[in-house]
This record gives sequence, C-alpha cells and structure tokens, in this order.
Amino acid sequence: MQKLTSTSVYQYCPHCAAALLPALIGGRERRRCPRCGFVFWGKSTVGAGGVLTRGDRVLLVRRAIDPGKGRWTIPGGFVEENERAEDAAARETLEETGLRTEAVSLLAVRDRPGEKDMPHDIYLVFLLAEKGGALRPQPEEVSAAGFFPPVERADMNIAPLSLAAARLALTGAGRGGLPGFRAAEGIDLLSPVARLYC
Repeated sequence: MQKLTSTSVYQYCPHCAAALLPALIGGRERRRCPRCGFVFWGKSTVGAGGVLTRGDRVLLVRRAIDPGKGRWTIPGGFVEENERAEDAAARETLEETGLRTEAVSLLAVRDRPGEKDMPHDIYLVFLLAEKGGALRPQPEEVSAAGFFPPVERADMNIAPLSLAAARLALTGAGRGGLPGFRAAEGIDLLSPVARLYC
C-alpha cells in the first residue's frame, strides 16, 4: 500500500466539512469523508500549449514572468475547468501573441507526477493553424514573440518541451502529413463535451 504523500493537503471534506479519514482505496491510502463519501484523489493541474508554424519557423514567446522568466517557449498555460484543452491552447496563444488559431491535432503529452509539494502536472501540446490576428506580444506575460527555426541557441534558452514539440511539428509537416492525433468524430463518450484523440 502506498502511503499518503505531502500532496494530500485536504484535512476536511470540501462538500460537507467533515474531517477526512485515511482509507485504503485502489491500493493506496487516500483521504475519504465518512459522512458523504467524498474521496480526495490528489492534486493535479492540466496545461496546454500550441505549436504554430510558418514555413520552417515556429512561434516562440519569451516569458516575462516566472516560472521560466526569460526563457523561450511555445505559447501556453493552464486549462480552465470548463474549457477543452485545445481551446485553452488557442486562447493562450491569442492572449500571449495576438494571433488567432485553432487546434489541428494533438502533438504531445507531458506527464509529470507530483514531487514534494507539487501537483501532478499534465501538459498537452497541440499543432495549431493560424486564423488571423497580428503578432503583438502581451507585455504582462511575454517580453517578446516571433517565428524562429527550432534550433538550440544559447542566446535564446528554449525550453526543452517547446524545442521537442516544435521539431515534432516540423518533422511531421515535412513528411507531407499532419503529425499527431486528431479529434475523432461520431464516438459516443457519454458527454457532449468529451473529446477523443486518436
């Protein structure tokens, strides 16, 4: 049995305020409410970013805030609770760069289990198609933006995830096809807003 870690911070039920008690659920010790049955499954975050290409160049932004201040990355950020990840990638790209886009395919998934006090972090990277707008970096979060070849340059300090995703997008496009998974149509996923990529 795996013991509770420091990421398990809930002491009381968020639904009925009863004290959460340790319980063995799914081979792990978790916190469960004895009154209403709520189970705290742990903390997690979902982020999304987008790769937008122009020829052999990729849209990169230089972060103006931490984490990663001064580092070049693909545009991206957190997915809101009521939003699809692909829509979050397009929204973040618009907010950070002024360019309107839409997701074409799912390129990559980074799965980073929680360590110490950090939540489990899942980051989805989408290939984007440009739909309009003008390149205008948002000064609150982005100090610069532009289209660059995805090469390791000491003067740019490109984040490894962004560099790998950019190269994947250009490699797939260079083979004459779209890389990654696309949203499947006509599959009943028991929710009108659910999406399956395959």
